Amino acid sequence: MASKSRQKQLQMDRSLYALHGLSLPRATIKALQKRGIYCTPGVSVEHQHLAKRYVLRGVESGGAVVDMGRACAFLAPDGQPLPWLQSIDSLAVNGRHAIYLADSFIRVEMLRVIRTYELAITLHTLSPSPGRTRPAISSKTIFRGRDGAAARDLWKEENRALRGEIAPDFRSRSGEKTALPMHLELAVRGITAAVCCIGCRHTHVGVPPAMHDNQSPEEQQAVRRTAYKPQLHTRKRTPGGCMSQHHFNATIADGRKVTVTMGYDRPLDYVFCTVMDKDGEIVYSNLHDDAVGLNLQDVNYFRPILEELGLRVPESMFAEVSFDQEHSVGNRVVIHEQDESPTRTE
Repeated sequence: MASKSRQKQLQMDRSLYALHGLSLPRATIKALQKRGIYCTPGVSVEHQHLAKRYVLRGVESGGAVVDMGRACAFLAPDGQPLPWLQSIDSLAVNGRHAIYLADSFIRVEMLRVIRTYELAITLHTLSPSPGRTRPAISSKTIFRGRDGAAARDLWKEENRALRGEIAPDFRSRSGEKTALPMHLELAVRGITAAVCCIGCRHTHVGVPPAMHDNQSPEEQQAVRRTAYKPQLHTRKRTPGGCMSQHHFNATIADGRKVTVTMGYDRPLDYVFCTVMDKDGEIVYSNLHDDAVGLNLQDVNYFRPILEELGLRVPESMFAEVSFDQEHSVGNRVVIHEQDESPTRTE
């Protein structure tokens, strides 16, 4: 009997812990308040009198400054974005952005302290309470990531184009990488963008209420899937489609001025390289290279080819293309110069 009572108490403690999300030290909370970052991850039960039902209420909120960021967002249990009930406009930044109501939802909450990330993903549902009309909140932890690290400093302006494209890596105490739930990866990328969005005024995960009552469940699902991507990839799309492009202007051995273009094609999953002169004549293209075609996975294959043409390509090009491939980055245009930092264009 005592064992069952103890087990029930442990379950209640876990549910209570999951309900409140990240447990932050008082010093961290004060630091966030001092920087004007206001995140309200609380979940509450609300009664709709006309519909005669109870719903859960959550508020997407938060933002960032250079050295800190905190944000929370809400999505459907299947990982799809929720349409908000109401967006919130304010003169202040890094505060509340939108209100959500649902029978159940997942909360994604993240804290960034400079380059270190904390992540809590929890599921919240309504649970009947014996002897009471008002239901209780049942909460369950789906994922908890501690001391995560991202490959780039996303709050910096030069990495703005990567927001919504990458997420921190989290590891176990033994150093093994902890995989995120696959259906929540896009949402985690979105909340990562939120904790790096300086002076944030908008949602990063939620979507506008674009669905209508006369839509079928299948049509509603299609709207959600389509609406998710613009929220998670908020940067301007470039003419290059879903591929990254890295350009370098140089002169080849025969004296012709050429442009070297390398990058990663995200839909077809391969790296590419073309060398073209100012008149549009192709000097080299992976498409004309029978050894690789559309199957190349190693950008270093192009090194000896470019050297044979007398081209000394900056190391940054190889490094950036490798980064794009590793993190599945597309829609990115970068201009490289010899021995100088690359310049991103949108």
